[in-house]
Amino acid sequence: MGPEASNVLVAGRTTNQAGDVLSVSYTYTDHENDAAAGSQLRWLRNGATIIGATGPLYALTLADAGKIITAEVTPLAQAGTALGLPVMSNPVMIAAENVVLTVSAG
Repeated sequence: MGPEASNVLVAGRTTNQAGDVLSVSYTYTDHENDAAAGSQLRWLRNGATIIGATGPLYALTLADAGKIITAEVTPLAQAGTALGLPVMSNPVMIAAENVVLTVSAG
């Protein structure tokens, strides 16, 4: 058995919106007692990979408004069975942007 990621959790603010930052955390274990060699991280918007979003933090953009954001963690070990199975985080719903419409009588 290789390394495992568990308790994969994405956290942010109560109402996440463009400009806010989400973070992902997880617990690393390895049944072969191998030390962690980092992990492969990727962020997803409605299930599709967000290009370039591979770190533990993700800054929300306008493209995320009204979408569900998740993170996937694939644990890596320094030795033994090096690559674990990918694990998905909890889904986080991003607030839709408020649109203010101004109407003037003419």
